[in-house]
Amino acid sequence: MRAVLAQPDFRRLWAARTVSQWGDIFSFVALAILIYRLTGSGLGVAGVVVAEIVPVLLIAPVAGVVVDRLPRIQVMVAADVLRAALAGVLVVWHDDPLVIYAVAFGLSAGAAFFNPAANSVLPSVVADRETVAANSAVWTAAVLSQVVLAPLAGGLVALVGSGWAFGINAASFLVSALALRDLRLVEPPGEVGPLRLLADARDGVALVCRDRLLRALAIGQLLAALSAGATSALLVVLAAEHVRAPADAYGILVGAIGVGAALGPTLLLRLIPDPRRPLYVFGPYVLRGVVDLVLASVRSLPFAAAALAVYGVGTSTGAVTFNSLLQSYVTDRTRGRIFALMDLLWQSGRLASLGVGGLLADTVGIRAVYYLGGILLLLAAAVGFAASRTPAPSHEAAPPKSGLSNGQARVGKPQPSGALRISPTSSTADRYGPTRSPGRSSLPSRSRRAWKPGAARAVVPLRAPVRPPTTDARGAAAPMGAPTHAVCPAPRRRPGPFRSRSGNTPVIGPVRPAAVPTDHGALTTSGTGTSTERR
Repeated sequence: MRAVLAQPDFRRLWAARTVSQWGDIFSFVALAILIYRLTGSGLGVAGVVVAEIVPVLLIAPVAGVVVDRLPRIQVMVAADVLRAALAGVLVVWHDDPLVIYAVAFGLSAGAAFFNPAANSVLPSVVADRETVAANSAVWTAAVLSQVVLAPLAGGLVALVGSGWAFGINAASFLVSALALRDLRLVEPPGEVGPLRLLADARDGVALVCRDRLLRALAIGQLLAALSAGATSALLVVLAAEHVRAPADAYGILVGAIGVGAALGPTLLLRLIPDPRRPLYVFGPYVLRGVVDLVLASVRSLPFAAAALAVYGVGTSTGAVTFNSLLQSYVTDRTRGRIFALMDLLWQSGRLASLGVGGLLADTVGIRAVYYLGGILLLLAAAVGFAASRTPAPSHEAAPPKSGLSNGQARVGKPQPSGALRISPTSSTADRYGPTRSPGRSSLPSRSRRAWKPGAARAVVPLRAPVRPPTTDARGAAAPMGAPTHAVCPAPRRRPGPFRSRSGNTPVIGPVRPAAVPTDHGALTTSGTGTSTERR
């Protein structure tokens, strides 16, 4: 983590997110205390939670499209300025519950834009191999801030009132905006065409449904939210009714989770060189599921605290590997939509879990909540492991009809043996499967492999390039936009730029239109456009 924190650009991004997290902690504690004083009911406090979840459900799909289409730094700065203004309202006007609910709604709406943009921009700030360390630094700072500042925020609200806490929150958003304003990134060009919010949002959902790994990550995210929403909120009930611990034991259990969550990223970086694999994303689900089952079975406070420390390790390592895998697996053009969709699934599962978990605890008992939570987490792990081991069907990653074409998904449709995946308008990095951030792309070994002379020829149909062929195989004029074909085999060695040693073997690159017999006896035409990148 020291290496990434030494980089000025990442340090700005890290400082902006950390300072904003400080303000969120003060605001969260102050809102809970203030609304309880004004309403005197737990239902009023639950209303704040609902006001924070509903904006994500309504705005997240559109927010993901905005993050993918507009400069992400500007989106983050605008979200910070908006949230600073809303937090400033509560500094002078915090005696009306309706105003508090409205401000909580607005703060969450701003976060629905800020969080996907922050997660999407991180791979443009650090090298690909440093994404795990960068996410670990962000997560560790957030956990330590919560452990240290939450008690301080409660004391500040008790001594001087809640207005000061909201003022600190507003100032933190302004500091974050100032830090991000001077962050200069070379972002790839946005998608061309009109801004179609709903259509592009549907394309993001279609991408997740079509890709095997993204689908497994989405299912795991939803199942984990259905588990953690109730188990985290009802931990105080578990401590009182099942463990039968004293009143201050709840703080001990929460502190144990914080200690484990702070240690998790450090252990991850020390023990695993590159954990961006499905095993290290879905494995923490197993760890957390076992802990939930243990908590429902034991009554010892020290044992429960130790188990929750392990749970914290699983939570932090799972979050770091989850974000890092998404940032490396998904291309920059769709990253905002994918992260926004994951936020939507998390908040949806969390909201459903709070309602079902509370009802289950009152009717059956708190142990049933934790047994069910453990089963859901184990099911999420099983789905992930099955998806990572099962070969993907050939139709699963077919290119979409609109919005996400031209190589936006890093995992394209599986090709026959010896075929090359070609997209005439995509970049070289997008043509050859999983790539890195712009400027750090490297072609995998299969793209550099030479074809053996006499090998079976794979004919790959292409869309018309920018400069369509002017003649067909017979020398007649070809219509604009007509489909053409490119012959992909190339000799292992080629002495010249366009001809092989024998003079009759097709090579990769611009060639003159000529009728070339394929293995099936058909005639295809190689056009004047570049069929693949020259090697």
